[in-house]
Amino acid sequence: MIRNYSRPPIRKDTSIAITRDNILYNTELFLEPSVIMFSLWAVAFWHEGGLTPSYLILSVILFYITFPCSSKIHMAAWRVFRNIILSWALLAGLVLSFGIITGYIKLFSPVAIKLWLWLTPVCQLLAVFALRAGASLLLKLQGPQKRVIVAGMNDQGIALAESLIHNDYSTATCLGFFEDRDPERLQNKNGFPILGKLADIAEYVKTHNINIIYLSLPMVSQPRIIKLLDELQDTTASIYILPDIFLTDLIQGHMGQVDGIPVMAICESPFTGVDSLVKRLTDIVLSLIILTLLSP
Repeated sequence: MIRNYSRPPIRKDTSIAITRDNILYNTELFLEPSVIMFSLWAVAFWHEGGLTPSYLILSVILFYITFPCSSKIHMAAWRVFRNIILSWALLAGLVLSFGIITGYIKLFSPVAIKLWLWLTPVCQLLAVFALRAGASLLLKLQGPQKRVIVAGMNDQGIALAESLIHNDYSTATCLGFFEDRDPERLQNKNGFPILGKLADIAEYVKTHNINIIYLSLPMVSQPRIIKLLDELQDTTASIYILPDIFLTDLIQGHMGQVDGIPVMAICESPFTGVDSLVKRLTDIVLSLIILTLLSP
């Protein structure tokens, strides 16, 4: 009996991340925030002889502000250097400005502040490049690569397969595609294996220990998708749907939720979320500066 997937039960967003089980991804989330925090601790132990409350509170605040860290594992070396230096200059400038305005900067020695300002970006750079050097070892510790198949050979499915193949830090490998169309109708320029028809997927998953299935089928093929999902109910593989993004101009596409209902943003105003807050704060600060300069 085919289940009705057209009206799934409403549930809260589980924030599923495709890379959540990648040890490099999880390490990067904590790496730079931890470096910023521990470098401040090191300065505290060196200058104060211990971790005083003021240093501890500041370190926790800094960790909270900088977590999670953006991924830099794929960046060129010069971009990593530029990103870290500019980000640190902005963060340090904001922290120092806040300390001067509130007077809390008096709780810290000028010598300790100068040392921390120079020590932290150096440690960040060393940590990022050390992680890159040890990436292959970390991936080996994580275990064998996950086995992936793709249902439907189209532009987005091929793009995904190429990404998995050419990504040196991927924890998954693409075994091939399942497609109902004749081979001569497919644009298989890279020669990806065609493992069978869509009806063969369920049996293939069971016999070949497949971990992940990507459904790269046109959204208009709802009956085929529903039938395929029903056939895969008794497998242990994770199933993800690749949206047919090439039907639209997907400029800022990302997943979100409205009161627990999953939605996909196709094109979003640049002044939303954190960007809206930054713009508002910038307007206020600039207005105050202009009023101060114009006042007699």
